[in-house]
Amino acid sequence: MQEPAVAFLKKYFNVKYVDMITEAGPVQYLADKQKSEITDSILKRVELAILRHNTVGIAVIAHYDCLGNPAPEEIQKQQLKEAAEFLKKHFPKERIETFWIDANRQVRTVD
Repeated sequence: MQEPAVAFLKKYFNVKYVDMITEAGPVQYLADKQKSEITDSILKRVELAILRHNTVGIAVIAHYDCLGNPAPEEIQKQQLKEAAEFLKKHFPKERIETFWIDANRQVRTVD
């Protein structure tokens, strides 16, 4: 699912490059808000991207056939919102957006 995400985000944020911080089913960890090695790792990598790469926005993305988080779409979309709230607490100055990639590989914003 990285190709449609990268192409979309380049246009959405009007950037030439996109840093990908990947993890299997990341929204479930970020939405959980519990301290874990995975959550800590994600936060450290996001912080590095912000500090070193002039980040203009953080995109939190989930997709329809996630093996790492096989929850139904509606649950994943709720997790997306909770993950964005969690990240906003850690990175309050950053623009954080949520997206869903559907079965047609179309990227859609999640409100």
